This record gives sequence, structure tokens and C-alpha cells, in this order.
Amino acid sequence: MMLSRLAPSAKAVRARAYGYAARDDEGEIGEEHLLEALLAESDSRRLLGDGVGEQALGQIRGELAASRRKGGLPAAEEAAMCSLSDRFR
Repeated sequence: MMLSRLAPSAKAVRARAYGYAARDDEGEIGEEHLLEALLAESDSRRLLGDGVGEQALGQIRGELAASRRKGGLPAAEEAAMCSLSDRFR
């Protein structure tokens, strides 16, 4: 086990991210898990800027959920795959 010196808030984010990775049956914490954990902490939301409200946070969470359902495939790659599948029908 690697020892590190993290602030209590950083430890809380790490622990929450670990929980999200476990929820998704992942063997490691990914960027999406860290982002979701940061968004869950009210103190961390300020990293996104002062103008980010609950509506924008909800949209980000929705996009994270959609990304998980598609295995992390970005929208541009999803569109490219769809256009390829349309060509071979």
C-alpha cells in the first residue's frame, strides 16, 4: 500500500471515487470516477467556476452516466460508429 499525505477533503474524494469505481465493477479509479466524486463534494464544485449551477452539474452527471452506459465512448466516436454501421446495412 502506498502511503501519501492528503488533506482530509482529498481523502474523502478519493474514497468516494473508489466507491464509484466499485459500483461500475472497475478494477481501478478512472477520471470519470474522480470527476463524479469531485462533483459530489460541494467544496470541490468551485473548481468548475462560480457560474456553474445545479442545472449544469446535473447535465455533467447525466453525461457521465451516459458515458458509463456506452463504455466510455465519446459522442464523436459513437456518431462515427453509427455512420459506419449505416453504410453496411
